[in-house]
Amino acid sequence: MKKLVVNVDESKDKNLLGKRVVAPLDIVVNSPTTVVDQDGRLLVVIDSFDDKDLPYVRSFLPHINYQNNLRLANFQGGFEQLRTSDMSFGYRPYKPLFGMPSGALDFNKKYANWFNRLNDMTERVTEIYETISSDCFNRHKTMAQDIRPEWLLKGGVFSQGIINNSVQHSYHYDRGNFKNTMSAMIVLKHKSTGGWLNLPALGVTLATEDSCIVFFDGQKILHGVTPIVNRYTSSKRFSIVWYTLAKMVNSLSADDEINKIRKTDLKKHRKNS
Repeated sequence: MKKLVVNVDESKDKNLLGKRVVAPLDIVVNSPTTVVDQDGRLLVVIDSFDDKDLPYVRSFLPHINYQNNLRLANFQGGFEQLRTSDMSFGYRPYKPLFGMPSGALDFNKKYANWFNRLNDMTERVTEIYETISSDCFNRHKTMAQDIRPEWLLKGGVFSQGIINNSVQHSYHYDRGNFKNTMSAMIVLKHKSTGGWLNLPALGVTLATEDSCIVFFDGQKILHGVTPIVNRYTSSKRFSIVWYTLAKMVNSLSADDEINKIRKTDLKKHRKNS
């Protein structure tokens, strides 16, 4: 695996935040590479990915009923709408505003067989994470030990993931995850070009082609996706991203979560009586 040493320059990030990605940056990484800063600190890893469950996962991704939304992105001094199409899997934290206890996301139940295979593949992703950065992985796993095991995916590190269906994300930071940990991302393509990952502070574009895996801290490193070109109706560019939501440390057992909601509802009822 190659090593690329970069100068980290975050001075342009503020101006790029929220803007649509137009084109790749000057340095394009198109082979297995570790990206480090001048002090040797690991920033990014991109490698090829293979797993026994990958063909099955690849086969069901086009058949998911994705959630479609529109988001605003800054482009040429104005705003435009960017389509998002995605579906989350894994476990959600308690949502007091909606009166929703911690629990399994709809994907786990609606697509139970698919979730099980995706969860099996999560274990392989976690194993790779440990090999590329034992320090970061051990820190991440120690933090995850504060989460009840039933709210973690296989491997005991990630609590949730999201499948993006040909989504060109504008420049953004991830949020709500454990700090100083890495997220994992697999990209799968079919007759699709583009959709690479720009990291402007590093001056690097990752050529995220079919069956690649990427690890980086998306809460620290600004990132966005270059234009995706799907020339055929069957063309697709999927990305599967794993992360750990920090609020999961507050989640109780399934029964205690339900009792908490009942007590909250009872207090509201008494207050309004």
